[in-house]
Amino acid sequence: MPDEPSLFDLGERPKPAATSPVMITHDQRNAIRDAFQRLGVADAREQFDIVYQLTGQRVRSPNELESRHAHVLTSRLADRIKTQGVERTGNAWDDREEDTWIDKL
Repeated sequence: MPDEPSLFDLGERPKPAATSPVMITHDQRNAIRDAFQRLGVADAREQFDIVYQLTGQRVRSPNELESRHAHVLTSRLADRIKTQGVERTGNAWDDREEDTWIDKL
């Protein structure tokens, strides 16, 4: 029965449609600008380095930042703002922010 099509023979795979990535929105740009201001990071080179560290996307201009990366960036910058000024010891147990069930006993 070599002439019969296989159950798993789907033929040629359809080619995915070429789509352009969704770029950063005006609101995202404002949120990122505000976050950098709150963190005291005004130097553009330092800002671009932080964008790369937090998103993995290297950009030379804010216009090159994809919306999905901007979403990750705003979230991670918010985390940095929240922990700004908090001294970390490197010990996860000592650095915990909430009481454990043991602490509540």
